[in-house]
Amino acid sequence: MNKRRKTRWLLGAGSAICLMAWLAFTVGMVLDLGFAALFVLATVAAVLTEGLLWLAAVLLGVRAFQTRRYLWERVREWIGGPSAADQTFPRKRTDPYQRPGGTS
Repeated sequence: MNKRRKTRWLLGAGSAICLMAWLAFTVGMVLDLGFAALFVLATVAAVLTEGLLWLAAVLLGVRAFQTRRYLWERVREWIGGPSAADQTFPRKRTDPYQRPGGTS
C-alpha cells in the first residue's frame, strides 16, 4: 500500500469515526437522553473531531493548514474585518497607570 493510499484510508477512517460520534450525539438528542449521557456523547464527539483535525495536520502536513490560514486571512481582509496580524493581545498601553476608558 503506497503512502498516498494509506493517507486517504486513515483520513477516511478518521472521518467516518468522527461522523458516527456526531450521529450518536444527534440520535441521543432525538431520543431525549438525560443530560449526563448527552454531555458524554458531545464530549466524545468533540474530542474525536479535534483528533481528526490533528490527524489531518500530521498526514497532510502543516503546509496545508498554513495555506488555509493564509486564505482565511485574505477573506477577512476582503470582508473588512481585522486580520490576526492587526490584533495584539493583550493590548499595549503607553502609560501603565492609564485606565482603558479614559485618563487616569
